[in-house]
Amino acid sequence: MFDQTPIISPCLPKSLKCVQSDEELAKVLEFRKKVYSHTYPGVEIAKNDPYYDQAYVVYSETDEGKVESTGTVIFDSQKGLPEDKYFAEMVKEYRQSGKKLVEIGRFVIAGHKIDLLQYYYKAIYDVAIKNHIDIVLMVIRQKDIRFHQRMMGVDLLIHDIEEDFGSSYAFSCIAWDIVKTPQRFHNWVAFVA
Repeated sequence: MFDQTPIISPCLPKSLKCVQSDEELAKVLEFRKKVYSHTYPGVEIAKNDPYYDQAYVVYSETDEGKVESTGTVIFDSQKGLPEDKYFAEMVKEYRQSGKKLVEIGRFVIAGHKIDLLQYYYKAIYDVAIKNHIDIVLMVIRQKDIRFHQRMMGVDLLIHDIEEDFGSSYAFSCIAWDIVKTPQRFHNWVAFVA
């Protein structure tokens, strides 16, 4: 994983943390395995994910110290991005035009804590701004497209990536052009500190 402190820590709201140790990573991976084994059984969670050297792993905990959410911000590199196989052709133009890309993956929030979603998206936006990222790529459930289009102004790159990750959901690929983020998003995350 990247040295987490200088780039991402100042961008994180108080409720989110960045993995800094093997112990923290083990807790996050255990949480992901537990949730994914039920929701997305086709997804493997590995400690030695080949993209961790170009990524930040972010999480939150309950007051009791249990992980309740996690997400990974993966920066584009020579390796590409984890979900390139689904959107490689679509992002080829971004790369050729010199756009800086990140992918958001392994995003899980236990329960229905909409406030945590706001914290994550605010953090992702701030990381993108601080690091001069142009495009944030995400693979999301099709049922969530409208929300992302309305709130963040995302573009739909692929309506159906033809992968269900072992679930009953259909998935799409979206691109969030950071400079085109609507005021509605800023209003939505305005309280996040």
